[in-house]
Amino acid sequence: MKTVATLRYDEAVRFDAERLEALCRDYGEDAAEKVIARALEQIAIKMAALEVLFAEQSYAGMDQICGSLTRIAGQIGMTTMARVARDVRACIKKGDVVGVAATMGRLHRIGDNSVHAIWSVEDISV
Repeated sequence: MKTVATLRYDEAVRFDAERLEALCRDYGEDAAEKVIARALEQIAIKMAALEVLFAEQSYAGMDQICGSLTRIAGQIGMTTMARVARDVRACIKKGDVVGVAATMGRLHRIGDNSVHAIWSVEDISV
């Protein structure tokens, strides 16, 4: 009998701390928290829509949503998520369906980790 290894994907996420500090400085801490909360809500909505489009193999729609995710994530300093959303778009543009599937899996892992981690950043609370 062969041994089966289970691989665990646990990737660190990166934030642009300066972007988060700028939000707090520009809007004040309470307003910045609201901006971040709205952005996270939009990310969650877009990620759910992205899953539906992925299941339907609607790559044009996926490309559009990944563009939105890149912008939203970038606005609140979620640099890793923005980069991975760009990677999904690059695979779509190349017509690389295997790459799309792989980067979509990574986008989900990064997205989940990013949403949980952003509230851990110093001076930001729920």
